[in-house]
Amino acid sequence: MSMAWALELRVPFLDHRVVELAFRIPFNNKLNGGGSKVILRETFADLIPEENLRVPKKGFNVPLGAWMRTKLDRFFDELLPREYVEREGIFNYDYITHLRDEHRRGQRDNAYELFAVLIFDTWYRKYIK
Repeated sequence: MSMAWALELRVPFLDHRVVELAFRIPFNNKLNGGGSKVILRETFADLIPEENLRVPKKGFNVPLGAWMRTKLDRFFDELLPREYVEREGIFNYDYITHLRDEHRRGQRDNAYELFAVLIFDTWYRKYIK
């Protein structure tokens, strides 16, 4: 079910006994100089090879910057023409154009800002309009 809604869940950690145990651990013990998953690493140290315990976290990032210059860029023209943007009065069309131009020319990575505008507009059209 989590995959159907693009949610990232760790089902074994949702077990009520794990949650209850986590609440009993003092807050100060959960932080270890900014290290992540300290309690898990220590708990399973005898089961997981050392080289796997110390591997840095790796994120999964989509090539949003490239997509904003290509595939997703056209959505601004289709979904956010000047007339629509000015009529709704939520965004500043000239500023969006400025962000797009900077991004296309490679002067600045505005991918996340531009993506946020597209996603907000999609939500707005679905739930507000």
